[in-house]
Amino acid sequence: MKTLKLFSTLLLGMFALTALTSCLGDDDDNGTSATMLETEEQRTNALSSMVGSYNGTLYYYDVTAAENTGKTALIWTINSDGTFTANNFPMSVFANYTGNIQEKAVLAAVGNQKVTAKITPYAAYGSNYQGSFEPSSTAYEYKVKLNEGDEIEHTVVISLVHNYTTSQGSAYSSVVYETTNRILTATVLVDKIVIDGQIHDIKSYVVFSGTR
Repeated sequence: MKTLKLFSTLLLGMFALTALTSCLGDDDDNGTSATMLETEEQRTNALSSMVGSYNGTLYYYDVTAAENTGKTALIWTINSDGTFTANNFPMSVFANYTGNIQEKAVLAAVGNQKVTAKITPYAAYGSNYQGSFEPSSTAYEYKVKLNEGDEIEHTVVISLVHNYTTSQGSAYSSVVYETTNRILTATVLVDKIVIDGQIHDIKSYVVFSGTR
């Protein structure tokens, strides 16, 4: 758990830095206080600035990597209605959340999968936007076999969620979009992973960031 907390601290710092840069990096922004996007027109305008295809990087926990942070390429799109789609989200990265060799193999076998979510902008810092990231499914379930012709079918459920609560407080999946450089950075909360009925209470997250 200490390594998970370290990873969370590292990513939180990276995300906070991005958010702070977004807040302070706009010459038109009078201070750092947020303007809430209360009307449909405001939210539509915010989303229209985000629409497009992005090339970026997914950061995740990896005990074998420097500072326990692994990374891999990720491509995604955002539509005008706020729909986020990553057709090749590498679910296999979650193999890093267990030390069990069999479970690692099962999670690795899940491979790349489609992940969709809803992005809702709710605040602006000058022309930069902050929003929420809500996965369309909170329980991605897969049936996998480790070998071709294998009679054993394993069940994997990966819970990506909008929010969770721990003894330290509540956490929320969130998005920061920096319009000047067209950079979008988001946290995606991982609540738990269930492998063949074995529950792993993760309570951590992955971070992705990229440009369009």
